[in-house]
Amino acid sequence: ENKKLSSEQIAKAFFREVWVKDVRPSTAFHFLLTFAPRLLSSPHHVNHMSAEEYVRLLVNLDGSVEDGESVSWMTTMKSCDAYQQRESIDGGVSEGDRRIPAILMIIGPELLRRRRQ
Repeated sequence: ENKKLSSEQIAKAFFREVWVKDVRPSTAFHFLLTFAPRLLSSPHHVNHMSAEEYVRLLVNLDGSVEDGESVSWMTTMKSCDAYQQRESIDGGVSEGDRRIPAILMIIGPELLRRRRQ
């Protein structure tokens, strides 16, 4: 909400939330993507698949999700990289919070590390 906070400040505040330890990293990534500029593609669009196909990629038939979390992070990084290239020609006219890609790049590795512990 506070447009004056930096991406780093938001990431620190994110990790202070009590619920963070209880959600999968991919859930946090996708939640943040809802606030992102339109130029930041959804992970299933980056992979050229439907949302349903993408979810099947994240969750194994036995219900395990660990490999899917790594896949989700790799796809999120790919989305952020593509966004940075698009943003350079956008001129700042996109709707959404332009800090989201930077926030994702800050929190992603830490969320995965915490998940593995």
